Amino acid sequence: MSKNKLSQFNKYKGFSRYEGIGIKNEWLKQFLNKPKSWYNKNNLGNAQFGAMLRWLKDAELIDSKKTPTSLAKFSKKLINKDESFVHQIIWINLFYNSSVVRWYLENIKWRSYISSKDLYEFLINKERLNPHTVSNGLRSLFSMLKNMPTYNKLKLGVVEKIGRERYVRKIGSNDIHPMAVLYSLYRYAISKNKYKLTVSELYREENKDGGPYLIFGIERSTLENILRWLQENKRELIRVNLTADLDNINLSEDITDYTKILEYY
Repeated sequence: MSKNKLSQFNKYKGFSRYEGIGIKNEWLKQFLNKPKSWYNKNNLGNAQFGAMLRWLKDAELIDSKKTPTSLAKFSKKLINKDESFVHQIIWINLFYNSSVVRWYLENIKWRSYISSKDLYEFLINKERLNPHTVSNGLRSLFSMLKNMPTYNKLKLGVVEKIGRERYVRKIGSNDIHPMAVLYSLYRYAISKNKYKLTVSELYREENKDGGPYLIFGIERSTLENILRWLQENKRELIRVNLTADLDNINLSEDITDYTKILEYY
């Protein structure tokens, strides 16, 4: 297999792994409320249960042995107090682990309005994926966006149906929790092994590695205000210089595990 074909294969590996089924907020709450007993006490069918396990793993709520992670324990305590924040952290994790979510965030621009038919044809004709893979991937994505209220509220993907056609409105939001912004910055920094960043690089069109703009569509002026707040309130984790022509972000190289950021919530 050529390098190009191999990279294409890896890029779309698992694109249809949820078998057309999206994660639902009610399923997520059921899992988080009783993460240990949920496996034996849930009302999901076999296909739904299998898809949900894959979503939970990609959200980093369970590990490869299906054991609830530290994030699951953290989310269990917080889900009824700050559901939006928990969902934002899950969204960031899905960018890094779910090929269909990553493709959506990398390829569909913010402030876009596009039909599922156009997305389908793009994946078939340009990316050369087979119809079954594309159909399953897009159905799971649209289902997830529709059934996670936070993602609708933040306009990460508002699914609409006109006649028999479905559309997604991808607008983005400025209403992102400062700690979710910081978490996304550390995921980006650790993935690149680079702790000195600039605001500008996060907004470059060629950036496909993460960060709060690519993942949430947050406007630059809002991000800069959040960065200033973080410096004042989480000084041990971040320093910024946003004066004159400078847009530097300095993160702590002592943090090599991005999940540690949640301890500062």
